[in-house]
Amino acid sequence: MNEECEKAVTGLGVRVRSPNEFVSILSGGERQAISIGRAMHFKVKLLILDEPLAALSVRETREVLRQVEKARESGVSVIFITHNVYHVYPVAERFVMLDRGVKIKYLIINETAENVPKINQGCQVLRLSNNLFKKVSDTVSPQGIIAVAEQIEISLTDIILDATPLVVVLNGLQDPGNLGTIIRTSAAAGATAVLLTEGTVDLYSPKVIRSTMGSLFQVPIINGLDDDEAVKWLNYNSINIIVADLDGEEYYYSANLKEPFALVI
Repeated sequence: MNEECEKAVTGLGVRVRSPNEFVSILSGGERQAISIGRAMHFKVKLLILDEPLAALSVRETREVLRQVEKARESGVSVIFITHNVYHVYPVAERFVMLDRGVKIKYLIINETAENVPKINQGCQVLRLSNNLFKKVSDTVSPQGIIAVAEQIEISLTDIILDATPLVVVLNGLQDPGNLGTIIRTSAAAGATAVLLTEGTVDLYSPKVIRSTMGSLFQVPIINGLDDDEAVKWLNYNSINIIVADLDGEEYYYSANLKEPFALVI
């Protein structure tokens, strides 16, 4: 590694170990810093960062934000994509809240929130007192910003089935944390849809929404189905029904999951 290269890498907050090491052994923050530094070296006009602070330490976060600020000062336009608006407060002039078909009606901000950039979403922004904000947020330690969105209404006819659909059916599930976890897992597994039958816990209760960690908007969810309606739809679309049962005779690892199936929990 020549001196010029070593100096450049060190300037990005990356500790030089060996000139022969692979980039893959660097930490997430170091890789982000090098990516930003490389973009600045080649004098790009636009830098797009997708969740650049995910899983970074406090030190790495500070270093990456420093590099983002340097990029902006050098004339580079930066698009900073994140699920946490607080990540962009130190470096953003403004931010735009995007959605996946979800209409945001209000943004509610704590009166003590600092460095709040210009919000461009076409919705009303309200600033509340600390006490009132805590009551509205329904959490012990609110993050300082709340989005009030319209509920998503989806019917069975809206579901687009591929060749091997995976459908998760939740029948009378009562624990909100479990519901959110299953929705989150279903989205990660690429489920086609999640069906909630009557008697299942409220899909839009605050604890369910928080526990989905955003997956509520990543997978189609049909709410309040009648049991017979759900079974009829599955049969009509030739989707096998597999029921999770503690007394079941077949171990789930040996089950044939290559065919279209619905997992009923």
